[in-house]
Amino acid sequence: MSLAGGDAEALTQAREILELAAEWRPLPDLTILITDDPATAISRAERRDNRTVAGEERRIHLRAAALYEQLAADDPARIRVLDRRLQDNATALNSMQEWISQARDRIACLPDPWAIRRYCAGSCRLRGMPATAATPGRPPGG
Repeated sequence: MSLAGGDAEALTQAREILELAAEWRPLPDLTILITDDPATAISRAERRDNRTVAGEERRIHLRAAALYEQLAADDPARIRVLDRRLQDNATALNSMQEWISQARDRIACLPDPWAIRRYCAGSCRLRGMPATAATPGRPPGG
């Protein structure tokens, strides 16, 4: 996908924000981007919120959808796209479970995707990679 003009600049800025964030905190190992036809999604939001999305706000929604899809296309190993136009609920659930399982297999301290460990952030590491940060109250690698 090729973004034009201001959208190309927005993509550049989004990438710069992600690079800056990655300097302070590792980016997620897995992000699931749920997409749909933007007009359909806007219609759902209008019904849910009982208000009309028009003009500039509608244009922002459409531009944001294109921007997120481009970011996902640039990083398919980390950002998985679940397109509601192409998958029913059961297929979508199966896709998400598979992606989470694959990510979990690469992360040493995450046995279940819903399990939260108090000090996981300091002790997590990709399998086969040495730990780089100490867990609070513990020495590195401890």
